[in-house]
Amino acid sequence: MQVPPRSGRFYPRLKARVLRDDVSTFVPGYQATLKSQDFCTTIKTNSLGFRERELFEAGEPSQPPVLFIGDCIFMGYGVEEQERVSNQLADIARARGVSQAVINLSFIGWRTNNYYSCLTNFCESLKPQSIVIGIYAGFEFGAVVRPARAREQLKKT
Repeated sequence: MQVPPRSGRFYPRLKARVLRDDVSTFVPGYQATLKSQDFCTTIKTNSLGFRERELFEAGEPSQPPVLFIGDCIFMGYGVEEQERVSNQLADIARARGVSQAVINLSFIGWRTNNYYSCLTNFCESLKPQSIVIGIYAGFEFGAVVRPARAREQLKKT
């Protein structure tokens, strides 16, 4: 049996698409297992291609949601959906008697330009009360060299 890489591999293969502008998501209805040497998680997406429950369902609270936007860390890479930071904060709020709608529109590889595009595409329809943006400084500020950047640097030498 072949051992997946430490960072993980999607089974079946990752299926993504460009939704609008530079907003990429999973393919709607995508279901997969993300396996690595350290974890094995389930990925299921809604009709917009986000790892989130179906939005705009009948009977949902009518109050404006708290919107979470970020990269793979906020998406919950390596953890089950209910273990993501957005779900954990919603659970804490419920335990304190606050019923607050929470929506997570995060995706693998997103950076600040993608967060902005996501906001411009979804803020009007979602009308969030608050927006929580997750930034992993290692990606955003260059502490971690991304594979594409590394390839470009190698070509220059």
